[in-house]
Amino acid sequence: MKKHSLEDLPVDIELDVAESGGLGTSIFLLLSFIGIGLILVGGYFIIWGPERVSYSLPDIEFFFKAYPGPIASMGFILVAISNAIRNQMDQKHLQKIDKQLSDQMSFSEDELPEGKLLNIAPLDSGRFRLELVDAPEEMSQEVAQPKEVEQDSGPVVKK
Repeated sequence: MKKHSLEDLPVDIELDVAESGGLGTSIFLLLSFIGIGLILVGGYFIIWGPERVSYSLPDIEFFFKAYPGPIASMGFILVAISNAIRNQMDQKHLQKIDKQLSDQMSFSEDELPEGKLLNIAPLDSGRFRLELVDAPEEMSQEVAQPKEVEQDSGPVVKK
């Protein structure tokens, strides 16, 4: 695989950007659906549930009526866990793409000319164009020195 230099830009490259579904996606979806279901059931019984709960033998309906808050809370926890799993999957996918990109470039971000940014534009399935573009004005200007702030000496008292 050829490594491209700054002089080669603009250049078209190929990256494998397809997400691998697998077990992580299945777990994410399963936990999300269960969590949302628990939130809906718990929320329903919080809003429209009975004021008193009586029972002869505890069953599933008893637990929904007696503990709607903890049931809804468990739903929120499951949704949060599923989102954490999804974020971790996305992070690994981005690292994979970043590695593929760095394997095809012989330069680093620090070597870019001042006032230029590396633009990665999608062309079609798996093909991208790397090119240098002008940086927005706000980014290309050096940070200005902070203005001196006049010290307020407090309230003026006339005597």
